[in-house]
Amino acid sequence: MYKPLSEFDFRIYSNDKTSHITFILEEYIHERLPSLACTIEVVDNKFIGWNINVWFELDKLLSFITELEDLEIKRQGSVTLNAMSPHEFNITIENYNKKGDLLVNYSLTNIKYNTDICLRNTLTGGFKIDSEFLLKLLSDFNKFSSVANLGVDIEFYKK
Repeated sequence: MYKPLSEFDFRIYSNDKTSHITFILEEYIHERLPSLACTIEVVDNKFIGWNINVWFELDKLLSFITELEDLEIKRQGSVTLNAMSPHEFNITIENYNKKGDLLVNYSLTNIKYNTDICLRNTLTGGFKIDSEFLLKLLSDFNKFSSVANLGVDIEFYKK
Protein backbone atom coordinates (compact mmCIF):
# COMPACT_ATOMS: atom_id res chain seq x y z
CA MET A 1 0.00 0.00 0.00
CA TYR A 2 1.26 3.46 -0.91
CA LYS A 3 2.06 5.76 2.02
CA PRO A 4 2.79 9.38 1.06
CA LEU A 5 5.80 11.01 2.73
CA SER A 6 3.92 14.29 3.14
CA GLU A 7 0.32 15.43 2.83
CA PHE A 8 1.16 16.86 -0.60
CA ASP A 9 2.46 13.66 -2.23
CA PHE A 10 0.25 11.52 -4.45
CA ARG A 11 0.14 8.74 -7.00
CA ILE A 12 -1.74 8.29 -10.29
CA TYR A 13 -2.68 4.63 -10.86
CA SER A 14 -3.50 2.87 -14.10
CA ASN A 15 -6.92 1.23 -14.17
CA ASP A 16 -5.28 -2.22 -13.95
CA LYS A 17 -2.95 -1.09 -11.09
CA THR A 18 0.17 -2.32 -12.95
CA SER A 19 1.44 1.20 -13.56
CA HIS A 20 1.66 4.45 -11.63
CA ILE A 21 3.28 7.87 -11.47
CA THR A 22 4.26 9.19 -8.03
CA PHE A 23 4.81 12.86 -7.19
CA ILE A 24 6.87 13.49 -4.02
CA LEU A 25 7.17 17.15 -3.07
CA GLU A 26 10.73 18.25 -2.26
CA GLU A 27 10.79 22.02 -2.18
CA TYR A 28 8.66 25.11 -2.71
CA ILE A 29 10.06 28.53 -3.59
CA HIS A 30 7.70 31.40 -2.87
CA GLU A 31 9.95 34.34 -3.74
CA ARG A 32 11.15 35.27 -7.24
CA LEU A 33 9.42 32.73 -9.51
CA PRO A 34 6.96 30.71 -7.39
CA SER A 35 7.74 27.10 -8.23
CA LEU A 36 7.96 23.69 -6.69
CA ALA A 37 10.29 20.74 -7.07
CA CYS A 38 9.47 17.11 -6.69
CA THR A 39 10.77 13.64 -7.27
CA ILE A 40 8.82 11.82 -9.92
CA GLU A 41 8.79 8.05 -10.10
CA VAL A 42 7.20 6.17 -12.98
CA VAL A 43 6.44 2.45 -12.85
CA ASP A 44 4.93 1.24 -16.10
CA ASN A 45 4.48 -2.50 -15.87
CA LYS A 46 8.11 -3.62 -15.42
CA PHE A 47 9.71 -0.40 -16.65
CA ILE A 48 10.83 1.95 -13.87
CA GLY A 49 12.30 5.44 -13.96
CA TRP A 50 12.63 8.40 -11.66
CA ASN A 51 14.00 11.88 -11.60
CA ILE A 52 14.72 14.14 -8.66
CA ASN A 53 14.45 17.92 -8.59
CA VAL A 54 11.84 18.22 -11.32
CA TRP A 55 10.66 21.84 -11.17
CA PHE A 56 7.22 23.19 -12.08
CA GLU A 57 6.22 26.86 -12.27
CA LEU A 58 3.29 27.39 -9.93
CA ASP A 59 1.36 29.38 -12.59
CA LYS A 60 1.74 26.57 -15.14
CA LEU A 61 0.63 23.99 -12.56
CA LEU A 62 -2.45 26.06 -11.69
CA SER A 63 -3.29 26.48 -15.39
CA PHE A 64 -2.98 22.72 -15.84
CA ILE A 65 -5.39 22.16 -12.94
CA THR A 66 -7.91 24.60 -14.48
CA GLU A 67 -7.66 22.77 -17.82
CA LEU A 68 -8.02 19.42 -16.00
CA GLU A 69 -11.23 20.71 -14.37
CA ASP A 70 -12.50 21.62 -17.85
CA LEU A 71 -11.58 18.14 -19.13
CA GLU A 72 -13.52 16.61 -16.23
CA ILE A 73 -16.62 18.56 -17.24
CA LYS A 74 -16.44 18.18 -21.01
CA ARG A 75 -14.81 14.72 -21.18
CA GLN A 76 -13.16 15.80 -24.43
CA GLY A 77 -9.67 16.98 -25.28
CA SER A 78 -6.32 16.79 -23.54
CA VAL A 79 -4.24 18.71 -21.01
CA THR A 80 -0.47 18.78 -20.64
CA LEU A 81 1.86 19.71 -17.80
CA ASN A 82 5.52 20.34 -18.61
CA ALA A 83 8.34 20.69 -16.15
CA MET A 84 10.34 23.91 -16.32
CA SER A 85 12.87 21.85 -18.29
CA PRO A 86 10.31 20.07 -20.51
CA HIS A 87 12.68 17.24 -21.40
CA GLU A 88 12.80 16.23 -17.71
CA PHE A 89 9.11 15.40 -17.40
CA ASN A 90 5.79 15.97 -19.08
CA ILE A 91 2.41 14.42 -18.60
CA THR A 92 -0.66 14.57 -20.84
CA ILE A 93 -4.10 13.42 -19.77
CA GLU A 94 -6.45 12.93 -22.68
CA ASN A 95 -9.84 11.61 -23.56
CA TYR A 96 -9.48 8.81 -26.08
CA ASN A 97 -13.11 7.93 -26.90
CA LYS A 98 -16.65 9.30 -26.80
CA LYS A 99 -17.37 7.64 -23.43
CA GLY A 100 -14.86 9.91 -21.69
CA ASP A 101 -12.25 7.25 -20.94
CA LEU A 102 -8.83 8.67 -20.14
CA LEU A 103 -5.25 7.99 -21.11
CA VAL A 104 -2.12 9.27 -19.36
CA ASN A 105 0.95 9.77 -21.55
CA TYR A 106 4.27 10.71 -19.97
CA SER A 107 7.91 11.26 -20.75
CA LEU A 108 10.56 11.22 -18.02
CA THR A 109 14.24 11.85 -18.72
CA ASN A 110 17.11 11.42 -16.30
CA ILE A 111 20.29 13.22 -17.33
CA LYS A 112 23.72 12.30 -16.05
CA TYR A 113 27.12 13.61 -16.98
CA ASN A 114 30.19 11.44 -17.45
CA THR A 115 33.21 13.74 -17.81
CA ASP A 116 32.42 15.60 -21.04
CA ILE A 117 29.48 13.42 -22.14
CA CYS A 118 25.81 14.04 -21.37
CA LEU A 119 23.84 10.80 -21.12
CA ARG A 120 20.05 10.82 -21.25
CA ASN A 121 17.83 7.96 -20.17
CA THR A 122 14.22 8.45 -21.20
CA LEU A 123 11.12 6.50 -20.23
CA THR A 124 8.13 7.32 -22.42
CA GLY A 125 4.80 5.59 -22.32
CA GLY A 126 1.23 5.72 -21.23
CA PHE A 127 -1.60 3.90 -19.54
CA LYS A 128 -5.35 4.10 -19.13
CA ILE A 129 -6.86 5.54 -15.98
CA ASP A 130 -10.36 4.96 -14.74
CA SER A 131 -12.38 8.10 -15.48
CA GLU A 132 -14.09 7.68 -12.08
CA PHE A 133 -10.83 8.77 -10.47
CA LEU A 134 -10.51 12.05 -12.36
CA LEU A 135 -12.05 13.94 -9.43
CA LYS A 136 -9.52 12.34 -7.07
CA LEU A 137 -6.73 13.27 -9.46
CA LEU A 138 -7.98 16.86 -9.47
CA SER A 139 -8.07 16.83 -5.69
CA ASP A 140 -4.51 15.45 -5.55
CA PHE A 141 -3.14 18.12 -7.90
CA ASN A 142 -5.01 20.83 -5.96
CA LYS A 143 -3.52 19.62 -2.69
CA PHE A 144 -0.08 19.40 -4.33
CA SER A 145 -0.31 23.02 -5.50
CA SER A 146 -1.74 24.16 -2.13
CA VAL A 147 1.81 24.25 -0.80
CA ALA A 148 1.76 27.81 -2.20
CA ASN A 149 -0.68 28.74 0.57
CA LEU A 150 2.18 28.39 3.06
CA GLY A 151 3.56 31.63 1.62
CA VAL A 152 7.21 30.85 2.42
CA ASP A 153 10.13 28.97 0.92
CA ILE A 154 10.26 25.47 2.36
CA GLU A 155 12.37 22.34 1.94
CA PHE A 156 10.48 19.17 2.77
CA TYR A 157 13.42 16.82 3.03
CA LYS A 158 16.89 17.84 4.07
CA LYS A 159 19.50 16.28 1.86
